[in-house]
Amino acid sequence: MAITLALVLVHCTVPDRREAVEKRARRVRGVVESYATSGVYDMLLKVKAENEAALSDVIGNLKKGRRHRGNSHEHRLPP
Repeated sequence: MAITLALVLVHCTVPDRREAVEKRARRVRGVVESYATSGVYDMLLKVKAENEAALSDVIGNLKKGRRHRGNSHEHRLPP
């Protein structure tokens, strides 16, 4: 069984809330790593799931937790 990995870039429109957003994102099942970044995006999340459908669920859960109007863009890694 192949594992699906994605890197999700997150932009927080309220920069002083980045730490709270990162803490909340790390609690989402499937988020295995998180990193603060500089530039256009504020965070990089590494997401792991059993398949693409499960990956979509994880990303959906991340979007549901968006209270600060952050934007996310996903980029899949090849197996």
